[in-house]
Amino acid sequence: MDEPKTFDWSSVDADAVPEILRQGELCLSGLLTSAIASDQRATSLCGILGAVGGVLLAGAATILAGSNPEMPLVYAATAGAAPLLIASLLAGLAGRPIDFYMTGYEPHLLAQGARDKTWMLRYAIINVQKRIDANRDKLVRGSRLITFAFAFAALSVVTGVGAFGALKFSILQHPSGKARSVPGLAVVQEMGAEKEKVCPTCGARRLAQ
Repeated sequence: MDEPKTFDWSSVDADAVPEILRQGELCLSGLLTSAIASDQRATSLCGILGAVGGVLLAGAATILAGSNPEMPLVYAATAGAAPLLIASLLAGLAGRPIDFYMTGYEPHLLAQGARDKTWMLRYAIINVQKRIDANRDKLVRGSRLITFAFAFAALSVVTGVGAFGALKFSILQHPSGKARSVPGLAVVQEMGAEKEKVCPTCGARRLAQ
């Protein structure tokens, strides 16, 4: 809204100036209320997403520490936790401490123009409009971060399910019935392979007890 920033307030009728200032103060007050609600939403979202991401990572570590870990579950939990942690970081950035302009004035700021009431009110209108523009810009930036946070949170479901399905399909398609080793991990999981014993005299095969 570039027009209010360059508007010539001296052309406004003196009788309309007080009402314009009153409406500007109401708008600024509404923006402050929206800013408080936005901060509360961002901080709550940051805590929830961070907690869920931490739980998934803890679950992946618990499974990996077992004697026979289910690797698709480990990778699915890790793939799902990463976008959630990124979303939590974005929500935290949206809810970080930001200085918003408040309504009203300190008396000494208006003291110089107190002799001319019309000039004083016009000056107040210009200043209120600048505060409104600055607060609105901060709210828009915060809303964008929250939108990106929700997008990453939704992406975590896709990455988690996709990682589990892809690894599970790869294991089932492997001819030896074992999961292919992944670089950096020495764990290879058996998928129902039966162990057999061979008789040293006749060569007969039988299942191991």
